Amino acid sequence: MIESIVERSRMLAPLSETEKTIIRSAIKLFLENGFTETTLKMISDDTGIRQGTLCYHFHTKEEMLYLLIQEVMDYHLEIIEEILGETEDKLFAYAMEISIQIALCEQYDKVNDIYRSAYNHQGTLDFIRAWGAKKNHDLLGDWLPEWSLSDFVVQENLAIGLENSSFIMKCNDEITLDDKVSKILEALMLVYRIPEDERNKTIKRVLATNLPDVAKKVYARFMQRIE
Repeated sequence: MIESIVERSRMLAPLSETEKTIIRSAIKLFLENGFTETTLKMISDDTGIRQGTLCYHFHTKEEMLYLLIQEVMDYHLEIIEEILGETEDKLFAYAMEISIQIALCEQYDKVNDIYRSAYNHQGTLDFIRAWGAKKNHDLLGDWLPEWSLSDFVVQENLAIGLENSSFIMKCNDEITLDDKVSKILEALMLVYRIPEDERNKTIKRVLATNLPDVAKKVYARFMQRIE
């Protein structure tokens, strides 16, 4: 993964060897401890780089998180492409990508913390909003031919709030993973004016998959990706 981060950064401002070392460590620690619990001191201890030097290269943890989230969103696109390779149903691909994210955050607290942190810091939130609007325009544009990309940007503000609520609303004795997924998908597809029969058919198809198992496989592949 660090190679793709380096390649992306090269287009803007190349990463130095020190910055590559910092990013490797930060990503590892974010996944081990969550973003919230990872401190600059922990990254300093892990890399042997003084905190002052860390802050010279990256002023805040959020700057490191921004690079990770760019990579995570690239991985989301790969998942969507794989689903579209198996089915040409764009609405199903949209719903599965969201559902896998929900299942991941339900099973892995540290992943949940990373997503919640990204949705609650302005820089990463702005990136996710723009990324999500473009993704949804590509996947759902056939349903809304009169909508421009700008319209999707506006609606993404609502969608982001719903997605963020899925990180906060943990499953318990009263709400199962299937309950959560169906409620979030229903609300999101209403935002994008998907007809009721299509909403119901897509949600039923998503729930017929083994989401916990799919999420475990997706997580394992991502961990291999960063090694």
